[in-house]
Amino acid sequence: MRPVFQVLGAVPPSDPIVTAEETRLLRLNDTVYNVKFLLVGHSMTRDGRLIEEDVRLQQEIQSVIMNLVSQNGRGGSVRTDSFVVMPVRKEWPASKSVNVKSRDGKLLRAHPWSYSLFFELIDPAPL
Repeated sequence: MRPVFQVLGAVPPSDPIVTAEETRLLRLNDTVYNVKFLLVGHSMTRDGRLIEEDVRLQQEIQSVIMNLVSQNGRGGSVRTDSFVVMPVRKEWPASKSVNVKSRDGKLLRAHPWSYSLFFELIDPAPL
């Protein structure tokens, strides 16, 4: 089941409490994106399971990333079944000097923007 996205249009938290942070280079087609994931709040678990162990939460994160890339980072906050996500886009100066190749040796293009995604885990909606 794909989460339904709801654009909220909120501003990024001014002083978020970041409980986890990870930066990754993600490839989509022939483009490499610099994406920083920041978990905001106090918990990295849902029902006693770590977020990275929950397949459904991982699928929601992947859907948020695809939504972000398709809008070129211009969208506002997004709400899924489990998260409120605030994307922040800024210029990635190192993109001009990054040389990343695919497994077959093809040079990939580095996207000129980097993205910081503030994820806040929310309580599931009542049924």
